[in-house]
Amino acid sequence: MRRNLPIILLTGVIILAAIAGIEGFVSPSARRKQAEDLLREKYQEEFVVTSVKEGTIFLDYYTVVAYSRDYPELLFQASIENESGEISDSYVSKRVCDRLSQQVSLNLGNLESGYYVFTEVMLGDTLLTNPEVSLEDYLAEYPSARFTIYLCIEEGGCSASNIVSAAAHMLDNLPAINGSIVLYLADAELMTKIQDYVASNVKIYTDFDRMTEDAEVGIAAVNEGKFSLTENELKDMAGERL
Repeated sequence: MRRNLPIILLTGVIILAAIAGIEGFVSPSARRKQAEDLLREKYQEEFVVTSVKEGTIFLDYYTVVAYSRDYPELLFQASIENESGEISDSYVSKRVCDRLSQQVSLNLGNLESGYYVFTEVMLGDTLLTNPEVSLEDYLAEYPSARFTIYLCIEEGGCSASNIVSAAAHMLDNLPAINGSIVLYLADAELMTKIQDYVASNVKIYTDFDRMTEDAEVGIAAVNEGKFSLTENELKDMAGERL
């Protein structure tokens, strides 16, 4: 009988967990509405939740993927505590990164080829409630924030000298950010795939790295808003593509 004690105890734990799960069950549709209501209350905007992932019996929160109706291309993730309804999410970070990308795109205006810029920030979940927060104020709140700027240039449309000349101004009129710039040379088909991927994923995952592996040229470190990229360095990285 003593040998069966661990099995009996384990069975009891499973049964109790199942009972707790049934009592605490909330349907996916109810979770979606709850999350949309809480996000609307936090940001005074209308949101659409696209997916819900429940926590385990040991976690008292659930996570959702959502977007603002005003910014449907900016998917973000939110973690919501079951009891308090407190939300930690990456919506403000997404908006900050979007504005950063827009400014970088403007600064690259003299590139002679088509290009696409998007930005991620490491550990983007925040408790901030103002989506219009300036990059300066965001950095004041999170001084260790590190940004990755992805610069995707359509291959064959410009020279190494033109890329270097344009890139020299890509961080003009921006605060002194830290992080990196990742440069890609991609054909038109891959450029479309990259944009579709960014619009349909919360973050950049391993499958993105696989998809763009042959297109990646190199990475430049950004320290206090400064980075180095010479024409010779670019040619060495790009090889025959430039």
